[in-house]
Amino acid sequence: MAETTSANFTVRVEDDGAATFVIEVMGKEIPFPMTLDLLTELLATFGAARADIAGFSPPPEFQEGLDISAVPNPTFYVQEEQDGAKLLALFHPAYGALGFSLSPAEVARLARLLLLPPERSLDQSRKN
Repeated sequence: MAETTSANFTVRVEDDGAATFVIEVMGKEIPFPMTLDLLTELLATFGAARADIAGFSPPPEFQEGLDISAVPNPTFYVQEEQDGAKLLALFHPAYGALGFSLSPAEVARLARLLLLPPERSLDQSRKN
């Protein structure tokens, strides 16, 4: 069994894949059985709520010490959109499919950043 705990709730995943979300209310634990589909739906719902609460427009710059959940060699998909933008979708095992719509200028900037020599830092790449 695996267990992930925060100050407000616990998620338990049994060896057979069965999961339970447990929240404590007034000293009493209330368990909610979870399926993968339900957990995926909750992540999407909470993600949308987080975006509404944070109100990022435009998104903030990345800063040192930012907690990033990195996935080595993710599965990805690229599709041309009708307006000339590119849809970049990446699969994250913890969050599911994540989609990004990139303008042609953003695609060019991303391509330059990906091709930077290893000795160039991300701070230097912001100027490109």
